Amino acid sequence: MTDDVTGPPETREEQVDRIGAEVTDLVRSHTDELVSLVVGIPRGESVAWWEDALTRRLAAPKIDYVDLTIVEGTGARAEILETRFEEAWSP
Repeated sequence: MTDDVTGPPETREEQVDRIGAEVTDLVRSHTDELVSLVVGIPRGESVAWWEDALTRRLAAPKIDYVDLTIVEGTGARAEILETRFEEAWSP
């Protein structure tokens, strides 16, 4: 879901912030609830680090309880590979 960008490479922290902002925009533009997010990360990166960093980043705008999947080796920088929204359940 990211565009090709020229210029200096992003740090991991900058990539987390970019993805967090993209997810926040997606959530705000949908009436349904985000239930699943798949993020691709560069080969050799720590999946645990990315899971922790993205979970913390998404907690700030109160995007909780998302099934987060990290897929290694998908490109030179992290990117959103898939999102799934479902109608929000209410009793």
